[in-house]
Amino acid sequence: MDINLFHTKASEFLGKLFIEIEKSKIDIKGCEIDHICYRTSSKKSYESFKQNISEIGELLIESIVGGRPIATYKLAQPIIFKEYVIDLVEVPAPKVGKETKDGFEHIEFVITEDFDHYMQRHDWISFKTKGSHKLFNPEIAFEMGEMSIKFHHYSLESVINVEKNNELWNFLEDDGFLEKYKNYKPIIRGNTSLGFEGKSIDLKIIFPKAAETLIIEEFTDKIVKKGSMIISFIFSDDQFSSLENRNFQIIARALKNSNNDFLQEINDQLSLGVSIEDALMTRLRIGSLEELTLSDVELSKKISKFM
Repeated sequence: MDINLFHTKASEFLGKLFIEIEKSKIDIKGCEIDHICYRTSSKKSYESFKQNISEIGELLIESIVGGRPIATYKLAQPIIFKEYVIDLVEVPAPKVGKETKDGFEHIEFVITEDFDHYMQRHDWISFKTKGSHKLFNPEIAFEMGEMSIKFHHYSLESVINVEKNNELWNFLEDDGFLEKYKNYKPIIRGNTSLGFEGKSIDLKIIFPKAAETLIIEEFTDKIVKKGSMIISFIFSDDQFSSLENRNFQIIARALKNSNNDFLQEINDQLSLGVSIEDALMTRLRIGSLEELTLSDVELSKKISKFM
C-alpha cells in the first residue's frame, strides 16, 4: 500500500467531513481525534485491506464485535490533518445482512464531558445514542449521510490496552464490576491503560461522589490490592470533568505524539516509583500539565525538542 496515497484519500475524506462539521456548528474545540474508521464491503475486501494496511501499520488487536471481526492498526506515519494527528485506523468487517461500501466512514473524538450534558449543549442535533449503553467505551454518534462522527471518553488505544490485559479485563468484564456499577458510569484510567506494563497493574477508577459509600463498603478502602492490580478509587462531583480525568487525557495525548525512545524513558521513571505526571513534567521541563493543553501538531513540535 502506498502510504502517501492512503494519507491523501484520508485527507480528502476528512476535508468533506469537516465541511459538514462546520455546517452543524458542533463544538469540537480541544477534542482529540483518536482514530479514523475504514469500512469494508465484504469479508474478502476486509481480508484484502488488512493485508494492504499491514504494510504501513502495526496490528494492535483483532476481535469479534457485534458478530464480525474488527481490526485496529497503528500507522507508522500518522495522518496529519489541520491540527490533528491520527495514528489509529479501525477496520471493521461488514455485519451480516448489512450493506456497506469500501472507504472511510467515520472519526471519533475524545471528550471530557458527560454525554447528556454534551447533547444538551447541542440540542439542535439528533444524536444516535444506541452505543451510549455499552458498559465499556460507550459512545454517541452524529450521522451526516454516509459519513459520521462519534464521541467517546476513551481513546481507542487506551481501550485496547485495557482489553489486552487479561487480569484487568477479567475483573472489569467477567467478574461483573462494570455491570454492577454501570449506573455510576465509572471511568477506567491508570498507567496500564496508557500502555505501560510494570510489576503491578495500575488501575484508577473515577466515580461520582454519590458512589463513595457503596464502594468503600465493598472494598473497605480507596486503595486496594487485588491479585497483581493496585486499584485506586477516586471520587469527584463530576467524574468526566474531574482533574484526574482531565490530566489523564492530557498525558495520553502527549504520549501519543512522542516516540518509542521517549516512552521508554518515561517507563524507566515509572519503574523507579515516579508518578506519570512528575515523570512527564520533568522530562518536558514544564511546571504544570496544563502547559500541554495544545493541539496534536503543537504537541508534536514541543515534544520533538526533547526526543
